[in-house]
Amino acid sequence: MYTRLLVPLDGSELAETALPYAQALAALAGGTLYLVRAAPPAEQAAALAYLQEVAQRLQAQGVSVEPRVLAGPPAEAIAQEALRCQADLLVLATHGRTGIARWALGSVADALLHQVATPSLLVRPGQRRWEARPRRVLVPLDGSELAERALEPAAALAATAGELLLYQVLPPAAATAADLEHDPSWSTILAEIRAEALRYLERVAERLRTAGYRVRTATDYGEPAACIAEYARREEADLIVLSSHGRSGLARWLLGSVADALVRLAPVPLLLLRPLLAARLAAPTGAPAEAPPAPSQPAPSGALVDPAAIQPGYVVYAHYMDPEGRTDIGQYVGIVHEVLRHDGVHYLHVHGGLGQANELFIPLSAVRAVAGKQVRLTLTLEDLAGLAWHLPPGSPGRA
Repeated sequence: MYTRLLVPLDGSELAETALPYAQALAALAGGTLYLVRAAPPAEQAAALAYLQEVAQRLQAQGVSVEPRVLAGPPAEAIAQEALRCQADLLVLATHGRTGIARWALGSVADALLHQVATPSLLVRPGQRRWEARPRRVLVPLDGSELAERALEPAAALAATAGELLLYQVLPPAAATAADLEHDPSWSTILAEIRAEALRYLERVAERLRTAGYRVRTATDYGEPAACIAEYARREEADLIVLSSHGRSGLARWLLGSVADALVRLAPVPLLLLRPLLAARLAAPTGAPAEAPPAPSQPAPSGALVDPAAIQPGYVVYAHYMDPEGRTDIGQYVGIVHEVLRHDGVHYLHVHGGLGQANELFIPLSAVRAVAGKQVRLTLTLEDLAGLAWHLPPGSPGRA
């Protein structure tokens, strides 16, 4: 539970919209609010007077508060203060107009979220206030261990009196190959994808239920951020807890730009966790915090599938194995456009792509299995993001 909450203020009503949420979280564990404001020397007396006035109001309601005026550039000063006071949560108000990068202190939030790995509660004006009832906490998952790191803090905030909502958004929302949507088997493919996702969510939910928590699971097809926001609204969630790597990169929606979109769309505050950033910042200078996963090795040439077994319109999934070693359906990559041959090697030309790549060219040696118009790879999404699969065969730079 959070006991040392840092709340940057700039004197505006917008910044102060974060205070009720910070106050509610501090009350859960008898925590302390550290109210901070960066100001040049000539303005520090006024800044302190402002912080003291806010502190007095909160103290009158039984909240432990420490006001602190900081010197220096705001982002650097607040980041240093977060380390100095050992804050375990930042509580930030955002305009929500262009996402994480804009809040009461302008671009300071963007800098903070790249410099400080402390979990951050992002609040937007107009979001529903927390009521005096057990909290309903929404945790978007994508099948990855990284996403599941949101479960522990979410469970702590919901407590056994509250409720956890485990939710997964499934791409694709519609067929992306010509005439595939008219193929009767397309609905079967989508049903299989949903069934696999629900089985995964239920496995996670069962562990939490065993520990005494109330849990519900659900999946939807659609655009991730919009679906998460709508589900939070429909189910009257109080909070969304999301684990992100804090940088752009893979097309894994949960680990990418969905957090930025949720800041603008979510009807409730977003608790953003960045465990990989925390590990990276904690690593000794010049040493990697977490070694990137070793690329999965494609199947031996003797294990190649028949190229004729893969047809345009088949759905491609990257390899996935859950933390307990069970292989799941995988992670969506795209739709097969064609199987082509270059210099005696067959490749899958996949539309959908990864990150900024709208198409991929994957050697057939990376195919693990073909079943039910589904192609499952020996590669992970990390493998695909880390290598030049987006380059056509024979292109310069293609391994």
